[in-house]
Amino acid sequence: MLMNPTPLFIASRLRLSRKGQGGGVSTGVIVAIAGIGLAIVVMMVSIAVMNGFRNEIKRKVTGFEAQITVQLPPPASDMALDNGSLSLTPVALSVTPALDEAVKELNREGYALTPVLTSMRPMMLKTDSAFKGVVAKGADTMQGLDFIGSQMVEGTMPDLTQDVSRNSIVISRIIADELDLKAGDDVQAYFFGDGNMKVRKLTVSGVYDTHFVDYDRNCVFTSLSLLRSVDKLADNEGTRLELSGIDDSQVTDASRRLQTILNDNIYTGRDTVIYQVDNVRHRGALYYNWLDLLDTNVTVILILMSVVAGFTLISSLFIIILERVNMIGILKALGASNSFIRQIFIAMSERIVLLGMLAGNLIGLPLLAVQHYFHLIPLDPATYNINYVPVEFTIGNFLWLNAGVLVIALLVLILPSSLVAKISPARSIRFE
Repeated sequence: MLMNPTPLFIASRLRLSRKGQGGGVSTGVIVAIAGIGLAIVVMMVSIAVMNGFRNEIKRKVTGFEAQITVQLPPPASDMALDNGSLSLTPVALSVTPALDEAVKELNREGYALTPVLTSMRPMMLKTDSAFKGVVAKGADTMQGLDFIGSQMVEGTMPDLTQDVSRNSIVISRIIADELDLKAGDDVQAYFFGDGNMKVRKLTVSGVYDTHFVDYDRNCVFTSLSLLRSVDKLADNEGTRLELSGIDDSQVTDASRRLQTILNDNIYTGRDTVIYQVDNVRHRGALYYNWLDLLDTNVTVILILMSVVAGFTLISSLFIIILERVNMIGILKALGASNSFIRQIFIAMSERIVLLGMLAGNLIGLPLLAVQHYFHLIPLDPATYNINYVPVEFTIGNFLWLNAGVLVIALLVLILPSSLVAKISPARSIRFE
């Protein structure tokens, strides 16, 4: 129902000052504007930081971990000691026609997954003064290494699919500092498996730094052909098939569906190989659970700020009504209804809300822009896996936040505006 234009006109002619005169702005009005502005800023920052952390952490997790992985289960012998040592030889996987068809069937169902054959293997890097155990990864395409290539801080990210880069390796800043290495240095790589040790001399082509400490301290990248030669794998073999390219919300359903298709192949006799399907939400559960907890914290903050803004707005409206008791009595004596007068004060309060929202947006948006472009507020990467506070605030967030505050404010104002119904015209005209 549209508001009567007359109350709107009267409200627009009333100043937000004591008794509507030219005095200073009412303290209640100032508090209300400040409270709403503060609530807008806090909610805006909370949403922006939550979105920033969520997107940045997910980007880093999927930069190291494929959304879906397919691999063969380790043989039972690998779970037991053999000749006093644990077997480190990886299980070879090839993209058979049945596996390829399973991926295509999944994509025909609406997913857009891109397969990449990779190999991952533990090894030890050794210099003259130090050594460190790491996990090496190689891929048959550079597509899955775009993220690492964008995080280079020294040297370059070579095309590890080319023969010229066969003995190249890309390490993290943490590993480089521990081994005192830099781009262009040589390092000895030791591979263990089947009771044997193989040594390769590798050249550090580049150093990356994602500030994602749990991965940076362990992951290095080299050519797939090198890892194949070490483990005597064929040109069409690796240790796992990685699938990426879908929305994060589809990962769990897609991985379950792929496992179902692969299991059905065994039951129907189309394939005899048992595959293990895993997804990034399982392997990176620690980070996703942390993001879920962050979402909960932000929800609590939004509720608290809404309550604070509501209380300050209610208090302000009470003050405005009490400061204009005479005016209310005169309007009632002239025949104005309670609904008519309530609309006047609601319209005045909405002016306060709009002023508070304007102040909050004028403060909050520049703060977010400065942090987004200049990263002025730092973080400890060892704790937060990122070296600055990430912020991301979209136009959609802006519209929903402001619209939500406006609607909540309108609902909150209904109760205190009913106070005008209890004001007696005879007494209010004499009220000082």
